[in-house]
Amino acid sequence: MKDANLTATSCKLWVLNEDLTNPWWQKLNFNSGFLLSEIHRHRKTLQPSELTRLMGEVNWPTHTEQPKKPWTLIGCRNHFDADWLFLIHDPKEFKSQDLENIVEQLQIKNLRCFAPFEPSASLKARLEHIDLVSSITN
Repeated sequence: MKDANLTATSCKLWVLNEDLTNPWWQKLNFNSGFLLSEIHRHRKTLQPSELTRLMGEVNWPTHTEQPKKPWTLIGCRNHFDADWLFLIHDPKEFKSQDLENIVEQLQIKNLRCFAPFEPSASLKARLEHIDLVSSITN
């Protein structure tokens, strides 16, 4: 993908809010061959409570559902000039500590944030470089 905003400096991790009206979402979704739309469409939903109750009545083995995360980490080296895309599904439920943990686990030193995401002060302090990309240029 050749875009000055996307190739100015190499960043291992990109952060993007899942907002279908956001121009960055639309551009990255298009350039990924609509990979992001597929993730949006196929997010796991919780098992209906009625089904869980019926399974319990007949002693059917159930698995405990983990709480749904408000974000997804995607390996994207084959689609973008980054190794990882941190996609935030629900900004209201998202906790900055989740992103900080990912940055630490993957030993990320730099990241690119696409508007309207703004990294926390503690995340900024951990990183060597942060690109804040606000507008799209062709």
